[in-house]
Amino acid sequence: MLQTGVGTVAACEAVGITRKTGYRWRAENGGLPPARLAESARSTRFLSLLERQRIASLRGRDLAVREIARRLGRSPSTISRELRRNLRPHDRGIYDGDLAHARARKRARRPRRPLLSREPELRQLIQGKLEEEWSPAQIAAHLRRSIPTGRPGTCATRRSTRHCSTAEKAV
Repeated sequence: MLQTGVGTVAACEAVGITRKTGYRWRAENGGLPPARLAESARSTRFLSLLERQRIASLRGRDLAVREIARRLGRSPSTISRELRRNLRPHDRGIYDGDLAHARARKRARRPRRPLLSREPELRQLIQGKLEEEWSPAQIAAHLRRSIPTGRPGTCATRRSTRHCSTAEKAV
């Protein structure tokens, strides 16, 4: 249910469990966050749909980039970058806020499943070390020594990549 974008609290209500149980289940299953946040819950780091629509409106009135930035309370470089990224030659110089927002969302990085939910063997190894009361630093050091990097042309373990010879890398 969380993978469809429903928040933890709403998912708990739908399933009929307490929030505490829901958060525990979520943590036990890799801590998968909602796939997408509502527009109002998004960070101010990114332009919202409303801001892109305002850029389109102000751009339609032939206002300069600095004036648009001043009115939106954003940096001129942000506005300039937005116009450069989301204006295509076939748009005939007309910036469309809705289209720009769709393009930006399409470019946005898709959420990845957390490593421990993708790798059950690694999760089991870490869980075992935690049950033995190892610290996170001890577990990290152990993993650096024992888990192969998986990259061709490197030595078998991460720690040894710094010290292996050219002959070992060639194998």
